[in-house]
Amino acid sequence: MRDCRGSTSHLRLASRIMSTTNWGVALEEYDGFGPLRKFFSGDEQSHQLFLVADYDAEPVSVETGIGFGLTQASDNLVLKLILSHDLN
Repeated sequence: MRDCRGSTSHLRLASRIMSTTNWGVALEEYDGFGPLRKFFSGDEQSHQLFLVADYDAEPVSVETGIGFGLTQASDNLVLKLILSHDLN
C-alpha cells in the first residue's frame, strides 16, 4: 500500500456468514482511501476482501483469514492470524 503520512481514511466492513457457539465465518473488506483532505485516485486506493474464521473459547480466541487485493495498489495476497487472551 502507498505510504500515507498524516491523517488517512480507512474503512472496514464485516458480515458474519455463519456462526455456532465457538466458531464463526465472516467476509471482511478493508479499504484505504488515502488522506482525508484529498483521497487517492481509484487506481491508488487499496481495497481487499478477506474470508475469515473465528474461534472464540476460554482462554484464547483465534482469528485467521486470507485476503485478496481488489486493486493494483493492494497486496495480491494477505494471510492474517490474530491470537487474543482476555486479561480480566
